[in-house]
Amino acid sequence: MKLRIISLVIGLFLTQLSCGGGTPSKPFNMGNREESHLVEIVTVQKTPLSHKVTRTGTLAARRTTMLYNQEQGLIDKVNAYEGDQVKEGELLVKLDDRRLRATLSQAVAERKKAAADFKRVGKLARDNITTKEKILELETALSVAKATEQMARIRVDDTEIRAPFTGVITVRNAEPGVVAPVHTHLMTILDRNSLYSEVTVSELSLPLLSVGNEVSVMIDALPETPVPGVISRIHPTIDPNTRQGKVEVALTKIPDAATAGQLCRVTIQTPQTLRTVIPFAAMRRDTEGTFVFMVENGTISRQPVRPGLRFEDLVEILEGLEPEQQIVTRGFLGLNPGKKVVTQLPSDVLEKTR
Repeated sequence: MKLRIISLVIGLFLTQLSCGGGTPSKPFNMGNREESHLVEIVTVQKTPLSHKVTRTGTLAARRTTMLYNQEQGLIDKVNAYEGDQVKEGELLVKLDDRRLRATLSQAVAERKKAAADFKRVGKLARDNITTKEKILELETALSVAKATEQMARIRVDDTEIRAPFTGVITVRNAEPGVVAPVHTHLMTILDRNSLYSEVTVSELSLPLLSVGNEVSVMIDALPETPVPGVISRIHPTIDPNTRQGKVEVALTKIPDAATAGQLCRVTIQTPQTLRTVIPFAAMRRDTEGTFVFMVENGTISRQPVRPGLRFEDLVEILEGLEPEQQIVTRGFLGLNPGKKVVTQLPSDVLEKTR
């Protein structure tokens, strides 16, 4: 049985050799042609751009004054509540001034007596009946009496607390019938016309801003219309941790419902400036830093760059690139310095991929 199987196998092998000629077929030659690496490129250029940035802030009042009493006394009148609009010079709080007015009357009488004594001695001096020492003594007494009267008038005036400017009352701590010790916080008044917001801006944008630049302010509680404003102050220092500087923005047209403490969003736009920009997608980052792939004579090289401000899909390059240089924006897979590439403009690449 085994001999029959072996004979059958040998017979099949000899039949295959007679049909195929005995020469083994050659494998298909793929060739040594290397496929080209296609990349999309753009040319670095300078473009006039304006940087727009929106920052969140809080409305505050530049003029907010806490009102205190300079004299101790019984509170007689309180003429304003929280939220009331008051005018400059309007009487807000009145203290009982009867004792101080009595003191003032006494000071007035003493001043009049001193003035009469000095006048009488003056007549005697013309007749050489009195001494120079007596004249000097009465002159000094008159000066003291005048100063005492002036101080008494000031103390009487201090019993009336008036609005230092036109504004709105935000705090009321005074009530009639209460004895207020000296330097009691009675009220707080806020000037709504001094509303402003303080926001932080990148150190890259600060040199392009100036006091007086127009801005737009959107108040979250009043979302209907943006509020115009201007940059009123640029702080001279920059936070070394965040690289941000402070900018103060004053509102130039204040809505009726705007007040301190409201959340707002300030939009600042810098003047147009020529900037070296590239597509943001062209930038690469690794452990060594930020770089781009640059194309020179069909060969890839790695070029370190220092980016600046972001403009939607563009980014400013502060160092590392010059206008007219070409960089890769697509086709990064397998791309390394020294690699030979075939370059295409963005429109050509799009046509080939359709």
